[in-house]
Amino acid sequence: MSFIDRLIFTRQKKRIFKAIRHSHVIRELDPEKSICELKRAEDLVRSNLQKNGISKRNWEYYGDYFLWTLNIDEAQSIVEQAVQNRYPSTSDFEQELESIKQQSASFRDEVRQARNHLFGEEVSTDGCDVVVALPNYIVQKRRLSDSPVYPSHLRTIYREIFAALRRNNVDYRVCSRSVEHGRPSLGKNTKYISFRSEDASRQGLHICTTEKKYFYSFDRKGYAGWSEFAEIDRDTLLSIAPDQATADAFFDREVQEIIENNVSKYSQPDGNQDVHPDKPYIFIALQTINDCVQQLAYMPMLDMLDEVCTAARQAGVAVVAKRHPLCTSDQVESALNRLSARGDLMVSKGSIHDLISSSVAVCTVNSSVGAEALLHLKPVYLFGKAAYQGACFTVEEKGKFSRIFKPNHLPQDEAFIRKFFYVFRNDYELDITSEEFGGRLEQRILQLLED
Repeated sequence: MSFIDRLIFTRQKKRIFKAIRHSHVIRELDPEKSICELKRAEDLVRSNLQKNGISKRNWEYYGDYFLWTLNIDEAQSIVEQAVQNRYPSTSDFEQELESIKQQSASFRDEVRQARNHLFGEEVSTDGCDVVVALPNYIVQKRRLSDSPVYPSHLRTIYREIFAALRRNNVDYRVCSRSVEHGRPSLGKNTKYISFRSEDASRQGLHICTTEKKYFYSFDRKGYAGWSEFAEIDRDTLLSIAPDQATADAFFDREVQEIIENNVSKYSQPDGNQDVHPDKPYIFIALQTINDCVQQLAYMPMLDMLDEVCTAARQAGVAVVAKRHPLCTSDQVESALNRLSARGDLMVSKGSIHDLISSSVAVCTVNSSVGAEALLHLKPVYLFGKAAYQGACFTVEEKGKFSRIFKPNHLPQDEAFIRKFFYVFRNDYELDITSEEFGGRLEQRILQLLED
């Protein structure tokens, strides 16, 4: 490829990416404009390929593009050309594509239907029982760098969904879903199954990642603080919880698996924490400032920082905060620098399990770290709604934290927290690697259809 050709490709690639990104952002707000943007990207790709073909510099980009737009066959064609041309680094892509093909073999037709919808074909819901919204990254090669979502996990989940629908002779349709959060653009009374969505009408079954790898939530109202589980009361939870011995045994196994092995949603450093306050401290687990669940905050995350630091000074305890591993916000950095310079807190990069275990309380808006802190039997103070809030203190207004904070004081008795965690992990969440997963998911789908 000549210098001019490389320059043209770079410019075209930027235009394609811009069109895809714009399509993604406006998909739910203006579907027609989104489809036009996506078609423009497709035209650019087709035009470039027809004119210049592929090269060792651009073939992988085109392969990724076709996977993003749910076109497995075209991605396969790109890889075959790259292999035929003896381009380097084709083996990894080839192996990953083979895995995608095998894992999605039973619902390839549904992937094609989702692609048609992505490019503007309407989904008729007349007479159908349910619509399955297929996330675009279901046929991506690997986990996105800024996301805890593993596409291979989604392929496992949706394979079971379609198998269950077929077993029960359910009349279903398929649409694409290129955004996260909110309700898919479907009729008001249409029942649906969707990933990272929320809808108080209980017309959907909402799927989402949780704080533990291979564990996903399947809830009728949504995920995190939007979920139906977030509203569960003590009596209801106890009515479905097992006996105390069963709950205790499960809880102790989780402690051994998670805490003793330093396991978390994101990889944690080994060894002890890197800061050691000379007095008891509150641990603050921060989140990315643009996380969807921040919509459920009772107060902005940076206001929470100030609130906790003020209360800590009054109580004579220290504060240790840890940034989210994916956080790049200048606002967060500025706030931490300001509070650190003032001596109000220390910033740590240590393992959250070390930080939680030595703390007298854990504060967060609604991070999954709060759920992990329950395993440590630490008091958790939430400044927003979360799925696990039934076992936590909640701080709904400014000044409340300083009024209710007590070091090492649990919001519920330890026996209840152990039962709560059992139900949280075994009812709200499902282990997609377990032998019972397919049957338990099928029960939830049938309940959606029956209600």
